[in-house]
Order: sequence, then C-alpha cells, then structure tokens
Amino acid sequence: MTELYLYDTIGAFGISANAFIEQVQAVPADSAITVCINSDGGSVTDGNAIIAALQRHPAGYTARVDGLAASMAAVIAFTAPSCVASDGAMFMVHNVQGAASGDADEIRAYADIIQKFNDSIITRISAKTGKSVEEIAAMLDEETWLTAQEALDMGLIASITAALAAAAQLKEFPIVAKAQLGNIVAELKSLREVVATKDTEILALR
Repeated sequence: MTELYLYDTIGAFGISANAFIEQVQAVPADSAITVCINSDGGSVTDGNAIIAALQRHPAGYTARVDGLAASMAAVIAFTAPSCVASDGAMFMVHNVQGAASGDADEIRAYADIIQKFNDSIITRISAKTGKSVEEIAAMLDEETWLTAQEALDMGLIASITAALAAAAQLKEFPIVAKAQLGNIVAELKSLREVVATKDTEILALR
C-alpha cells in the first residue's frame, strides 16, 4: 500500500493535477493507493483529473481524511471506493463557484457551464452514497459542514479511525520502552564484563 498526500489546495496554486498524477503513475501497479486528504478544495477540473487517474490505477485506491476535506477535496473523498476519516476530521460541500466577465449572454452561458459542473458533482455523490439527487443538491445549496460522525451517519464515509487505538499504543509505550531499556542495560553490563576480562588478559601478558 502506498500513501499519497493531498495536503494543499487542488490546482495551480497548490497541488496541480499534473503533479499529483505523476505521483500516481510512480506507484507500482500491484500497490494499492491510500489518498490522505487535508485540503480546502480548489479546481474542479484538476480534481476530476485526479479522480480519473486514481480510478485507472490497477491495484485500486481508497481515501483517508486526516483533517479537512472541503469543496473538491470532499468530492474526491466521497467518491472514493472507500473512505475513512479521523475522529476530528471535517467535511464541507457547496455549489461550484466561478467568476465571469463579458456581456449578458456570455455571463449567462458561463452560468450554464457552472451548473453542468455542479450537476456532475451531485450525480457522482448521489450514485456513491445512494442519497437522492435532491438531497445532495440541498446540501450543496446550504454549504453543508459535517463532522466525521455526521458523514458516517449519512453513508458518505465507511468508518472513523479509532482514537482509542492510538491511545492504547501510547499507553503501552512506557512498558515497551522499559523492556527495551532493560535489554540495553543488560547488554552494557555484559560488554563491561567483556572489557574487564580483556583488561585482565592484557595485564597478565605484561
């Protein structure tokens, strides 16, 4: 399994599709990918290209949200074959945004393009979760923020990584460290005995 980190804005001012896809292509064909996400989102087209590259990877991929998956980053997370999240992770979805200039006809045409991108995202999330198109559209309209538990309850992610497991490892650490320290002390004592024996042998030769 290979971890790839999406820890920046998606697009030219952060992690571009080109840069991320180069990382995907460098992963061995027999190694599954885990996309680790902490991103405020970004370019829809770059995000779509990243999703397509991950879907082409022979060994498949999953997503893990470590901090924030907002906007396009949430789309990458929610449309992954499986997505897990840390218990402190947050998600945010909203309508696709953009800016246009020109006359009234040009701006109306641009609005239609934005709506097509929006509809595509709604369809993807709806198909992955089984939620209705209307329900997902309402979430985007409202700019919805979700905790990891809320995302799990809605079926948007598969599971939440257990904080208790990490706490258990920390609890066990002093015991392990003490055992390792005992081994080191024993080795040092043994080494000191060897040195003392060698010193005795040298004195005997003099």
